[in-house]
Amino acid sequence: MRYLTFGLVIGLTVAMAAAGAWGQSSQSGAAWEPLDSWLEIEQNVSAHMAGAAEYHFKLARQSFPVKASATADEIRAGAAFLELEAGGVQGAEKEALVAAVGELARLADEVERGVITSHRHLEYSFARAHYVMAEHHYRQTEQSFAKEDLPRVSDHFKSVATHVKRGLSWVGLEIDPGLAAFTRGPSLPAETAEVSKAIRFAGSELDRLGKRIMLAEQQ
Repeated sequence: MRYLTFGLVIGLTVAMAAAGAWGQSSQSGAAWEPLDSWLEIEQNVSAHMAGAAEYHFKLARQSFPVKASATADEIRAGAAFLELEAGGVQGAEKEALVAAVGELARLADEVERGVITSHRHLEYSFARAHYVMAEHHYRQTEQSFAKEDLPRVSDHFKSVATHVKRGLSWVGLEIDPGLAAFTRGPSLPAETAEVSKAIRFAGSELDRLGKRIMLAEQQ
């Protein structure tokens, strides 16, 4: 597990360098936004990738539509972290993540060509990216819970909460206090019933985000 985590950290560093994250950050003057509460304390790799992707999404939103090229670069930088996450999974989850990366790549191209002019288009695209990431980690949370692997449950739950919170914020919603309450401590409660309750809260909020995105797509 230690070697896997070390490899992910190396991959995270490489992705950030490839995306030009450090250089773009200093040029834009934007400050790195710290992760929330125990997500930062635990140093969870996936949660850090969520924070990095969100950082670039926010920079893209700030520079749009005046600086189309800069906006496109930030979108691609954010997509790089989803692509890194996709490299560690298989099956339907991988397909969903790869599709999300492709959607962000198309979005960046369309922004660069001046096809996209709506802030709302960007915001819901970023929300969808977070939704796909949250869904992936939610499945992993369920699988780990079924195996009674509570440390893994806690790790994936953190990532679900992070992506759901950020996805909801892009569509103008706040995370449910019930789910937020489980993110205030250093880890999930030890009691199985409480862990199950936390997972149900996460699933409910994930569904709420998905329905909001679907409703917007139908309009």
